Amino acid sequence: MESQEKIYDSRLKSIFVVFVIFLSLLLVAQFYRQVIKHGFYLALAKSQHFLAKELPAHRGKIYASSIYQNEPFLLAGNQKLFSLNLVPRQIRDKQETSQVIAPLIDIKQEEVFALINNNKPYIPPIKKNLDYNKAQEILTLKLDGVYLAPEDRRFYPQTELLAHVLGYVDYEGKGNYGLEQFYNQDLKGDTGYITAEKDIFGGYIDLGQSDGVQDGKDLYLTIEIPVQYKAEEIIKAASELNGATSGQIIVMNPKTGKIIAMAQTPSFNPENYSEEAKNKGVDEFTNASVSKLYEPGSIFKSVTMATALEKKAVEPETKMNLAAAIEVQGYTIWNSDRKSHGELDMAGILQWSDNVGMVQVEQLIGKDVFYKYLLEKFRLNLPLGIDLPNEEYYQPNSLSLRDIEAATTAFGQGIAVSPLQIVAAYGSIANKGMMVRPYLVDKKINDNTGEEITKSQEIGRVISEDTAKKLTEMLVSVVDKTYRNTIYIDGYKIAGKTGTAQVPSPDGGYSKDKTIQSFAGYFPADNPEFVVLVKLDYPAKSQWAEYSAGPAFRELAQFLINYYQIPQK
Repeated sequence: MESQEKIYDSRLKSIFVVFVIFLSLLLVAQFYRQVIKHGFYLALAKSQHFLAKELPAHRGKIYASSIYQNEPFLLAGNQKLFSLNLVPRQIRDKQETSQVIAPLIDIKQEEVFALINNNKPYIPPIKKNLDYNKAQEILTLKLDGVYLAPEDRRFYPQTELLAHVLGYVDYEGKGNYGLEQFYNQDLKGDTGYITAEKDIFGGYIDLGQSDGVQDGKDLYLTIEIPVQYKAEEIIKAASELNGATSGQIIVMNPKTGKIIAMAQTPSFNPENYSEEAKNKGVDEFTNASVSKLYEPGSIFKSVTMATALEKKAVEPETKMNLAAAIEVQGYTIWNSDRKSHGELDMAGILQWSDNVGMVQVEQLIGKDVFYKYLLEKFRLNLPLGIDLPNEEYYQPNSLSLRDIEAATTAFGQGIAVSPLQIVAAYGSIANKGMMVRPYLVDKKINDNTGEEITKSQEIGRVISEDTAKKLTEMLVSVVDKTYRNTIYIDGYKIAGKTGTAQVPSPDGGYSKDKTIQSFAGYFPADNPEFVVLVKLDYPAKSQWAEYSAGPAFRELAQFLINYYQIPQK
């Protein structure tokens, strides 16, 4: 009997110990969950009642300005829209949901039903770019599995204006081409999250709150918007008048490097980039002023002459008795008019645009010195560092020139440069021999980081002040004596040169019926404020740049004179 009581007592104690241990473990578990893992389980609980979705930052805006207006011009901004997301797995009555949603988003009911008639946890947004009112209308229906996510759509209120400089933003919010691409990191900002409450069925209750978003920086450009309007108007009209396939204009301040205008025709609408690419091809988005090389022709003679003067190979008064043609390495090089211009000084060679004279000037320099100067001083084989993507520059096939290659380079054939490189070269002559970096963004502004102002940057000295002064006087005489009826403006000193360049043929040699016609110049020549390039590609109705690019330059120069109220000298 006593033995049985001991066994009973022992069992009771064992049960008590087990109970105590179980209770202790339960308390430890509760302590672990409620204290140690409190944050984890709180987050888990919230995840069952709230939806956390990544929220992109508002993309920075892009502005240009005018000296006559305080408020900047908006070039690229954001429109607040919403995308409609349907989660088939959470939709209880798919037929009813498709019938209700379809008319609100202008999609056929059977198409909506086909998309959600499955048990998928995710499908791509069924509709994008819904405005706020439409989003609220859908939201009030409180349909399970129906979500609205806020998004920004990039819009360009000036449509095609400055399109090749701006670029565009794709459906994923990434900048392509132009400033949108180059400054994408600055513009896009840092993403945050939007938290939206869900009901017990997984339905979306409200649009929630955003947290941790760092909006992108706003860009303020160096572009003077009325000048840009005028430049685009002029290059479009000049292209149509002369039967050109395309054209570009660049206006830059040679002292600072600020780009005042950068126009290109034909243009495109950045908001409709998908349709533009389909109809015209992606090449239409390329900024030809920066990303396309061409043989510049006779406007390059100013670069050759600058080198000759700087290396003391010639002086302005140096004279040459010139024939109609010259032979180099078995090749005959002719003047464009196939005529001899007799005895000419250096200014006369530029005035007549004498190819033979330029070849002889290059020979006096020496091809190795000439070529080295182009690369080391004019930096033709290096990027200028403009704040645009895909900058192209001269890339020589070898580190030395044959005699014939040096000879043709002297008058701008056989060498390929960008329009921007020509502007920088002429800008260095205008700026007393000092080259500056071209740039487009004057400042970046953000509420958190403040204002970042771009400073003008000197690239390096190209020629001496004395050489720049001599060459400027020569280029003024070119306009005064040669282009009096087409480019000259009474009361103003304009320095510049035309170029009618032959176009290389894919089969070798040069095309017989295609040219690129341009004028590069700067003014007022005594104290230059503007360096301008006008370039027309393949004009079918004009034989010489003097009668195509020249008048376009004069019209723009006259506008700049009036706009900035530049006094006569």
